[in-house]
Amino acid sequence: MTGRSSSVRDPVELSDGGPGTHIPRRRGFVPGRGDAVPGSFLGTVNVHGAGVPRGRVDAVRRELALRVANDPEGALVFLSPRAPDPVGELRVLLAAGAAAVIGVLPGSRGRARAALLEAGAVAVVSPRAPVPEWIAIARRAVEHVNLARRHASQARELIVLSSIARRIAADPLRPGLAEDLLACLGRVLALEEGEILVLASPWRTEGACASRLAWDPDRGTRRLPGGRLDELDVQVIRGRRPVRGEGPGAEGLVAVPLVCRERAVAVFRGRRSSPAWSEDDLRILYDAGALLGGVVAALGERDREGGRHRAEMAEQQALFQAVVDALPLSLHTIDRAFRVVVWNRNREEGPFGRPRGEVLGKNLFSIIGEDEELRREYEEVFRTGEPRVTEVEGRASSPPRIYRVEKVPIHGPDGTVTHVITFSRDVTEQRALERSIAQTEKMAAVGRLAAGIAHEINNPLATIAGCAEAMRARLREPLDPDGLAEVREDAGVIEEEAYRCKEILEGLLDFSRARAERRGACDVREIARRAVRLLRHNPKVSGVRLELDLAEDVPEVSGGEDQLVQVVLALVLNAADAAGPGGKVVVRAGTSPGGDAVLAVEDDGPGIPPEIRERIFEPFFTTKPPGKGTGLGLAVAYGIVRAHGGRIEVMSHPGLGTRFEIVLPARERRNEPVGAGTPADGERRN
Repeated sequence: MTGRSSSVRDPVELSDGGPGTHIPRRRGFVPGRGDAVPGSFLGTVNVHGAGVPRGRVDAVRRELALRVANDPEGALVFLSPRAPDPVGELRVLLAAGAAAVIGVLPGSRGRARAALLEAGAVAVVSPRAPVPEWIAIARRAVEHVNLARRHASQARELIVLSSIARRIAADPLRPGLAEDLLACLGRVLALEEGEILVLASPWRTEGACASRLAWDPDRGTRRLPGGRLDELDVQVIRGRRPVRGEGPGAEGLVAVPLVCRERAVAVFRGRRSSPAWSEDDLRILYDAGALLGGVVAALGERDREGGRHRAEMAEQQALFQAVVDALPLSLHTIDRAFRVVVWNRNREEGPFGRPRGEVLGKNLFSIIGEDEELRREYEEVFRTGEPRVTEVEGRASSPPRIYRVEKVPIHGPDGTVTHVITFSRDVTEQRALERSIAQTEKMAAVGRLAAGIAHEINNPLATIAGCAEAMRARLREPLDPDGLAEVREDAGVIEEEAYRCKEILEGLLDFSRARAERRGACDVREIARRAVRLLRHNPKVSGVRLELDLAEDVPEVSGGEDQLVQVVLALVLNAADAAGPGGKVVVRAGTSPGGDAVLAVEDDGPGIPPEIRERIFEPFFTTKPPGKGTGLGLAVAYGIVRAHGGRIEVMSHPGLGTRFEIVLPARERRNEPVGAGTPADGERRN
């Protein structure tokens, strides 16, 4: 293969004849792009290089219903064990848009395996591993990619919908709102041009549009005269679903119906040449169309009715209800007398749903039943004006779903709280992804701990070996009483050192085991002690004075002990890095003035510069050199503490050190939800 680049290998044929190696020099892979199998984002498989067992790849393809891809873009790629530079070729594959890469290496190549995983491979499998193991590894890789993409798609959808909803909420009937929304949609979706065609009559699918709003990045938004609808517009109105344009002049064009009260009131058209419209984009546009449809309908009614005050109030109410009904979450609002004044469509669904007509104007607790804990929560929001956030487990579905419930106060002109809005959103998949990232960071911490323990355990092993050699030498001759006493002494030393090794290894194993997330009463003092015990043998803290300062009567908290230990480990390791050899790190446990439990980690290092202090909890943000830190430690710690209903506070001054303070609600004060699965807790049908 003289003269060939190592990044392009000979084609490898699978059983259905698909080539699997050529790497085009393309970038900009879009999640969800391509023809995926139903219910999956990732739908193709590709083989890079010779030597990958074809029978096993075929078994994976058949089991997971994957198609053979001609190139790695958007595919699950198996990397050849014969690659001269596996890490380099892995990076080329990822740059070419591979969705996930699995290295194929013999089990004896431990360093190459570790290098592939560090460079971005999702897994490494032996070419001789059983077919079920190949299938299981490939299935986990596909599920991980799909979960990450689904999370990214939902986040993007939330950005689009929240941008539109925020503008509507500011003033639902203000002049120029439709123009503002069209421009917002054009900027967020990177359109080359967009327009809204308002129908002359929602009961006719043919004929003319009454008016047109057009937008492009250069000229902005402008109103144009109406005209006749073309075939694409009629198709969209009749089918009430997004349609991509086809044929000359329609490249990159998509049309979406804007629907209100189950009727199309307008058509949105958008055009862009890159990236291509994906199914996720069409779904986002369809959801946005529900909001825009309500706006177009309400504004049209206002224009037709003129300045009649009663009509304007009805339009505003209709628009508001259309907005809250279109939101992808459950929502209800109560006043100070606990009367229900808003109840959106999602609150009507599910086993605990109630029709809107049955609940509006009634006391919330006459609907869901008396609940003293929930009543106290609402009273506290009315009294303090501070939002409250909880997470509850819906027991009506199997497996149970996790919902994030937010109680947000609405302030009147005089500053008093007049109403409280309750939002509930399904965060099951988001929490699953966060747990996966947390476990990854935890295993990285285990690796760092293991390095320190391996160094520490050499000392007792050397002592054991020395005592054993001395005993063997003495046992070659008959023992006198003095010799017997020396043998007994050596045996005692061996026993003591062996138990010391056992204690070190048990601590590591206990921390590294992946457990189902179980929450219960946690002793904050014991969490601090356990973290310090685990770090006692770590070389990163060997030159640092590590101290414990534990107050008496620290309240218990409700949570997962392993997760909270992980948070303290991350903070102490960062503090040790900052303090450096000869520095000091103190782990404290105490009680806040408000009665919450406090875990604090202090160091006497140089402090955190003010310009980066606001970014330290961002994922992948790190000031360490490449290869020395993932940038996930503090981000994962922040997520864990937030999931426990707490917060992390940072106090740092240049030259005076840094203090990270974890504040967790005391168990007896914790905002535990009561009656999970009731309408007040956000339970709804999936």
